[in-house]
Amino acid sequence: MPVAVLIVVSGGLLATYFLNSPRAVLEFDSQNSLGTPTYVGAAKEILQGHLVSTGRLPGYPLLLALLGGGGGFFTLVVALQCLMFVAAVLLTYLVAWRAFGKRWIALLLGLTLATDVYAAAYAKEILSESLALVLVSGLLAAVVSFTIRPRASAAWLIAALATATTFTRPEWILLPLALALYFAVWAVRRPMPRSVLLHGLAATGAAYALVALYIAGNDVFNHFPGTSEINNISILGKVMQYNMQLEAPAQYGDQALIVDQYVNVSHLNVWHVVTENPAFAADHYQLSGAFGRAVLLADPLKYARYSLDIAFTHNADVDRPLLHLAPNGPFRLELSGLAHYTAFRYSFYWLLPAFALLWAFLPLLSRRSRSLDVLGPVAAVALYGTLIVSFGGFDEYGRYHMVYLPAINLLVWGTLLLNVVIAGRASAVLGPLAPALVIGEIAAVIVLTMAPSVGLSVLLTIVAAVLQGLLAWFGLAEPVPAARPSPEPQAARTRG
Repeated sequence: MPVAVLIVVSGGLLATYFLNSPRAVLEFDSQNSLGTPTYVGAAKEILQGHLVSTGRLPGYPLLLALLGGGGGFFTLVVALQCLMFVAAVLLTYLVAWRAFGKRWIALLLGLTLATDVYAAAYAKEILSESLALVLVSGLLAAVVSFTIRPRASAAWLIAALATATTFTRPEWILLPLALALYFAVWAVRRPMPRSVLLHGLAATGAAYALVALYIAGNDVFNHFPGTSEINNISILGKVMQYNMQLEAPAQYGDQALIVDQYVNVSHLNVWHVVTENPAFAADHYQLSGAFGRAVLLADPLKYARYSLDIAFTHNADVDRPLLHLAPNGPFRLELSGLAHYTAFRYSFYWLLPAFALLWAFLPLLSRRSRSLDVLGPVAAVALYGTLIVSFGGFDEYGRYHMVYLPAINLLVWGTLLLNVVIAGRASAVLGPLAPALVIGEIAAVIVLTMAPSVGLSVLLTIVAAVLQGLLAWFGLAEPVPAARPSPEPQAARTRG
């Protein structure tokens, strides 16, 4: 029954959105041509036998090539992306069911994605997010299955899905390593069979062997020893975002002045720099990357501090330009209202750092197995996504977060719903802390939404993680069975 409800709701949302505006959307990233055209161009190259590209990783272009997108026929692509969205909803429900063990919580968590109009909107976009979303959703299901019963086949499945995600979105290239390290620490606390550990190591090695092979292919055929030249643009964008361009070493003095004009005079973004200055775009944007790396390495602590600020303050961002509603189309008002509701729900993602840290570390503090331990690797994925986007992305954070939205919903809304279950159990030990904590978290979210603050967000993260951890620890503790009175000896009863 819950599966049918989720299919109907997610399918209904897609149908409503497409009825309002049925055409596929050919996107351009941040006022430049490096959006849909580059994916289509990479698909055309694949059809011509060129499997490596300096611009786009092959995951999404391969999908376009197989379904006709390389020739401009996007109907099958959009249809498959609709199925991907529904699949992501069902996988979210499956993970929630295995984590929380309560059907109503699993259903509500599935509905958080099934009613997310911004996530559904990517089904119409000729961009890689829909593919990445379903890959990450499948990865979450795989790590949960592995956590419940570690086995070699699950380790290889995790590696396969993580590698597929890596070849779809470049910022996820360290994901296989991050998961391998997390499960290595997990194995110290919860011993695993030696054969599983060896297979996990081999699977991680195989993932990066494929990455190395791709880089080698790019070097041989395109004279670019990397995965994507877009990374060079992102590094320069990061420098401009932090207004650090004038801190460049002396040999980059002329370039620093050029970039500073775009930041502080014309107030334009990195795409204008690389399109209007050929030197910054030459040789796969080599100068852009070299300049950006030199600046960031000159003051890595400042770069880290600014990036951590973003990790605490941009989790509730909404990609509002994504939503393409026809002004005279049907259901415009209904979809607009749903978009406002979705954006309001995103405001609770201010709690993501606290809950992600809580669930990532809580299973490692005890050797006793609990059903909610499966949230540990889910939190690891969310933490990885948050940090890699904060340290590597320079705009459109709402779009970047969409890829691991299922993990965010599982952690944030899953924890808030879990509070309803455990508050009663914990009240005997913690008194009024449980309801006070929930009220305090809601109040903090409202304040941060109205007046964003790094300091308040960090404070909320620390306090909420500690108090929420106590609530979970005592609220989920299994009651100690009462001692049963020993029966009287038979002889004593006889004498009585």
